[in-house]
Amino acid sequence: MPLSSSTVDTCLTVLKACFAWATKQKLMPSNPAEGASVTVHGRRTPAWFRTENVFWDALAHVPEELQDVLIVCAYTGLRIRELAALQWDDVQLLNHRIKIWHNFDPKGRPSTVKSEESETWMPLHPEAEAAIQRRKAADRHQAAGTRLVFLGPRGGRIGSTLLNDTLASACRTAGLPYRVTAHGLRHSLANWLKVAVVPNHDIQAVLRHTDYRTTAGYLHTDDDEKIQAINRLQGRPDSPHHQDTAAAKTGTRPPCPFSTVSSIRIHEGLEPRLDLIRSHMRPIPPRSRGRGAADELVAGC
Repeated sequence: MPLSSSTVDTCLTVLKACFAWATKQKLMPSNPAEGASVTVHGRRTPAWFRTENVFWDALAHVPEELQDVLIVCAYTGLRIRELAALQWDDVQLLNHRIKIWHNFDPKGRPSTVKSEESETWMPLHPEAEAAIQRRKAADRHQAAGTRLVFLGPRGGRIGSTLLNDTLASACRTAGLPYRVTAHGLRHSLANWLKVAVVPNHDIQAVLRHTDYRTTAGYLHTDDDEKIQAINRLQGRPDSPHHQDTAAAKTGTRPPCPFSTVSSIRIHEGLEPRLDLIRSHMRPIPPRSRGRGAADELVAGC
């Protein structure tokens, strides 16, 4: 089976680096791969669910024991290792929020969250709150303290491989032309909020990014939005399109029929709680973490 060009370039890059090191250590007289050309591939944009309805259609093909964890992931924007480390002590259902400050490092060891901005309170969307309520009812005898909120089907820790495989199967069964990963759910949330005309700085607060440029990388434009953007231009003053566009702006005719974006709205129940973002997105006061200064710098996902 032939290898893809990206795989060949990756292997060639590693090989060139190994030869360069051997040459520097004088183990080889020269680097035989020094003149080899390597194509640098751009960063791949993760796939995301275009609308909430598409997400729920795909979720119908997910095993029941994994549906709640994906709902919470999609409606809170938690990173996978943050979601896996969520404890019952971090959940405040009476206040409709969760506390985000636990994490697992890449080796699966308990750690802290990625940055100061990531350590905060997060308001719960009604769908996420209902999913956590179901988990609490199913685990009512042990749903307390430092016990993890979500566990795998066999009682182990939730991981990205399990969720990615589950989502890939669900997307395939639902007939979607793309495969959304667990990280793609963060991109999905960002774009649902964008379509709901949530300000970009609020989206940055929900995703808990330090730099807005990181948030900008999560905001994508699909074909329907491109069509809607182009059709906002009026054209020549005497053209029929100019008159139609002016009529659409004054409300005398419906929006452009070639786009479905104007009909998309964020899931019912989220908008009334957007005002909670500013009131609850303050960093939690510093606490003693029982680690040395070096351990404070553990990188999250």
